[in-house]
Amino acid sequence: AQQALLSLSAYPPDSAAGIMTTAFATLKEGMSCGAALARIRRKKLPPKTLSTLYVIDKQWRIVGVLTLEELVLANPQASVRQIMNRNIVSVSALEDRKEAIAKIAKYNLMTIPVLNKEEQIIGVITADDAIDALLSASLTGIGFLGAGVIMKDGLSVQGLNTAATIWCSAAVGSLAGVGLSWQAVFVACSVILVHIVLRPLGAHLNRLPVEREDSGLYIYFFKIRCREQVENHLRVLILNALKADEHLQLRSLRSAEDSNPAYVYIEAEIHAHGRHDAAMEKLAGTLTLEYGVTEVSWRKNGEGTE
Repeated sequence: AQQALLSLSAYPPDSAAGIMTTAFATLKEGMSCGAALARIRRKKLPPKTLSTLYVIDKQWRIVGVLTLEELVLANPQASVRQIMNRNIVSVSALEDRKEAIAKIAKYNLMTIPVLNKEEQIIGVITADDAIDALLSASLTGIGFLGAGVIMKDGLSVQGLNTAATIWCSAAVGSLAGVGLSWQAVFVACSVILVHIVLRPLGAHLNRLPVEREDSGLYIYFFKIRCREQVENHLRVLILNALKADEHLQLRSLRSAEDSNPAYVYIEAEIHAHGRHDAAMEKLAGTLTLEYGVTEVSWRKNGEGTE
């Protein structure tokens, strides 16, 4: 299981696998609809992942799909095979996430399955997550744009604001292409506003002294209490978050039992070059909002030790 998680974390963040969730519902085609519905109830998965159910074979390859509504309305004695749809739309794990988002929009899907090179399902992308990815890319581009406007003269950063403008323009096109017109207008207006407002601020910041950042070694300890069925999903989130920051290194990631068998603790030890309290707060905030998480805490040891 640990090797599988490490393999998932190796996918590029701009790939389809980079925005997928590993919490999804699977069924066997020989099951009765009544048994399938009981299985879904036991799993207690996030509601946004239950709109589409995936029927798999013994090798975890998808052989059919059906909606939760179709399953609920079906005769409980009928088999899943009788009501499933064999027309499957999917994306490969390494496919660009923009292509995955385009397929969701083109086929009006609530979720789309992500397959590895063996054609096995390893996760799904929900429509909500696809929209969040588009908006996140747009806002990140605006952030870089602001940094470029502020930093270009003071720290001789050349071309950052130009590259960010191109990035934001691509995001505007992507948002408009999937029918998110008002979000596209918002991003376009934000780009213009950043150019107009932040140049005077950049000139002011350029006159301020720059403080050097502490570069010692810091050790952070994370502890997350969550439902057992979302443990793997949270591990992947942690691995992806740390992979995105070259100054953070995961030294250990393990699970511990809770007094309630339905819950587990995930404990992580993270080494950082320099103080990264803000990054830890951001990661804690992200994990706190995840389904099934009841507690997130972190502490710091080795205050600037070499």
